[in-house]
Amino acid sequence: MPLSEHEQRVLEELERSLARHDPRFVARVHRGSRAVALQRARWWLLGALVGVLLMVGTFAVSPFLGLLGAILTFGSALGALGALRRSPGEQRPTVSQHPEAGGPRSS
Repeated sequence: MPLSEHEQRVLEELERSLARHDPRFVARVHRGSRAVALQRARWWLLGALVGVLLMVGTFAVSPFLGLLGAILTFGSALGALGALRRSPGEQRPTVSQHPEAGGPRSS
C-alpha cells in the first residue's frame, strides 16, 4: 500500500533529521544493505554454477536432468540480476543524498 503525501513528507523529514543528527549511522545502514544485496547475488550465482554443472554433467545420461540444470541456471542468473537491480539505495537516493541533509545533490 503506497504512502499518502502527508506520510511521505513526514518520512522524508524523519530521514533528513536522522541524517543531520547521526550521519555515520546512515552511512553504516546504507553499506550494510548493499552488502546484503551482494550476498544474495552470490547465492544466486552459486545456484547458476550448480545448474551449469548439473546440465553439463548429466545431459548425456539423462536429458531430463540436463534440462533441469538449464532451467536452474537460467532462473538463478535472473535471480542474481534481480538481486543486484533491486539492491537498496539504487531505487532512490539515500538519506545522506538529500539536499536538505547537506549531502551531495542528486540530479
